[in-house]
Amino acid sequence: MTTDLPAWITVGAKVAVKSLPAGYSRAQFSFPLVERLTPTQIVLSNGVRARRSDLRLTGGTCGELLPFYDAQVTAARARIRVGKLGKELAATFGQFPLDGDVRSALALLDQTTARIAAVRGQIARLAEET
Repeated sequence: MTTDLPAWITVGAKVAVKSLPAGYSRAQFSFPLVERLTPTQIVLSNGVRARRSDLRLTGGTCGELLPFYDAQVTAARARIRVGKLGKELAATFGQFPLDGDVRSALALLDQTTARIAAVRGQIARLAEET
């Protein structure tokens, strides 16, 4: 059993925790910092611990540590960002009055286009990080 760690696991580094909580069909991701390293475990800023030997989570939680810039982590971060955009847009469109005029509708669509462009840029930067 080895306790050598990959270079991306250092105190203060941001990592990804990929877990599959009971009742969820899709993996959940969180992005804590490595708080400290013990002889047998990696302790994260969110209280999660992982075994040094295989990077698997301890305490009965099914999951693992991954590099923050891993391709599947980047894809998950993009999905999260698109999901947030969807919620933002739903809230924005929900505020549009049913009796709104054409100028208001066009202004709302301009805002939406700008918001989508901003998120597109954020996701493009994620792709560059991988």
